[in-house]
Amino acid sequence: MDKLLSISPGLAIWTVVSFLAFFFLLRKIAWGPVLQALERREKRIFDAIEAAERAKEETARVLEQQAEALTRAREEARRIVAEAAAEAGARGEEILAGSQREAERLLERARVEIRSEEAQAVDRVRREAVDLALEAAAKLIGRAMSEADHRRHVEEFVAEATRSADGKRS
Repeated sequence: MDKLLSISPGLAIWTVVSFLAFFFLLRKIAWGPVLQALERREKRIFDAIEAAERAKEETARVLEQQAEALTRAREEARRIVAEAAAEAGARGEEILAGSQREAERLLERARVEIRSEEAQAVDRVRREAVDLALEAAAKLIGRAMSEADHRRHVEEFVAEATRSADGKRS
């Protein structure tokens, strides 16, 4: 057992030489590609993180633009609704004013027609009164005056009666 625990200088040298040979061999063959693979992976991870941050910033910018666009759209909608309400109010007032003008025009036309028909009715009543008065006068007097004389006397009487009746109404 002593032999196992004892240090042999030849074995130690060959162990160190083999260790260094494997070390340089592994460093050149295995560690280079492994380190390169790790560096490529690390670079892809950093690139992915940067891309994610850029995407996050872009998303935030797009969200902000959409919020601004939505705010502008809402303001535009409010403005359109206000304009429509104002226009509807103005149009309603315009329609109401037109209706009032039309009603006044119809009322004035009715008044003119009433005055015209009233004048025609008064004229008819006058003519009938003149005719009745002529007949009555001819029967009372017993002699016939000329029709023109009768008509003139009666028309004067009716005109005077109308003037006195108009004077009492005022």
